[in-house]
Amino acid sequence: MTLWLKVRRAWICTITVLVTVLLIDLSKYLYLAIPNLLGGDMLKMPMPLILGIAICIVLGWGLGSGNPPLEAVASRPTQLLDTTYTLAITLLSLILCIILHSISKADVILAAGRNVLGYAGIMLLGRSFLGSNAATVLPTGFAIIVAMLGQDQYGRTYDWAWPLAGSEYKLSWVLAAILLIVGITCYLGRMTILNNSAWGNEN
Repeated sequence: MTLWLKVRRAWICTITVLVTVLLIDLSKYLYLAIPNLLGGDMLKMPMPLILGIAICIVLGWGLGSGNPPLEAVASRPTQLLDTTYTLAITLLSLILCIILHSISKADVILAAGRNVLGYAGIMLLGRSFLGSNAATVLPTGFAIIVAMLGQDQYGRTYDWAWPLAGSEYKLSWVLAAILLIVGITCYLGRMTILNNSAWGNEN
């Protein structure tokens, strides 16, 4: 288990979570100026809503640091361990954001914790369909699209652009949770197929 955690860069990822959540708190009043492609004034995206991408990048890097052919024939259920690890990191991020939100009462901190859940799900979808090297392309690209196209010319957020929504919008939580569940399901399914294929080749 110690070796597996080392290979998955668990300590680096944990430190990244702590640093990122701290930055989320420190930047709760900062905004990114985004060009409004639909016309109108520049859009302002709260900085914390996009910082969770850093956690998913390091998480994806750790998940891709193993040796897939060797792990596919290992007796240890690495796909379940990876799933548990992913859930642990995302929930740790959310819990820390909840704690900071209870202290500062800043809504954007809680929304940032929610975003980590959805970004992690999109990252797992990237691993399932694009491979480990491109796993972080999907959440990063999605965050950019949301920032540039997620609001109309009057600054109102579209339903699909859940990362921009306030934490009080239940739909945003539902969409983030669905993405995480779908990402985990696809990842487990993909890993099961690869493991069966590897065992078939061994036989």
